[in-house]
Amino acid sequence: MSITHQEIRRAIELNKPRWVLTHSDVVFARRLLRDLGYGKPEKRRALKLNKGAKALTDLRVIDLYEEVIQDGKPLAERAGNWAQEFRGDVDALLFATAQFSRFQEVEAFIQENLKRREEVLAEVDRQRGGKP
Repeated sequence: MSITHQEIRRAIELNKPRWVLTHSDVVFARRLLRDLGYGKPEKRRALKLNKGAKALTDLRVIDLYEEVIQDGKPLAERAGNWAQEFRGDVDALLFATAQFSRFQEVEAFIQENLKRREEVLAEVDRQRGGKP
C-alpha cells in the first residue's frame, strides 16, 4: 500500500476533511474491470499491466479510489463522496478553484472539525492502546 493510500485511510479513520481529484481513467477502468469480473482488489492483483501502459500505470489506484468513496459501506452510511472526477487540467483547476475560492466556507468547515480535536486525539490514543 502506498504512503498516499495509507494517509487517505488514516484521514478517513479520523474523519478528517479531504478533497480528492480522481482522473476519469481510474473511474472508467474500475467500471470496466468490474464488468469483466475483476471488481475486487484480490482479483485485480492477478492482473498485470503492460510496460508503457498509458491510461493507468498501477491498478492499486482503483483500490485507493474505492477507499476514498467508501465503496465497502452501504450508500446510506457513506459520509460523503470525497472524490471529484476530472478529465483534464481544466477540469481539475475548475474544481480546485470552486472549492478553495470559497475559503471562508472551507475555513469554517476546518474550524468546526478542529473543535473536535480532543475527541479525535482521545480516539487516536484509544486505537493505539494508549501508546505514543
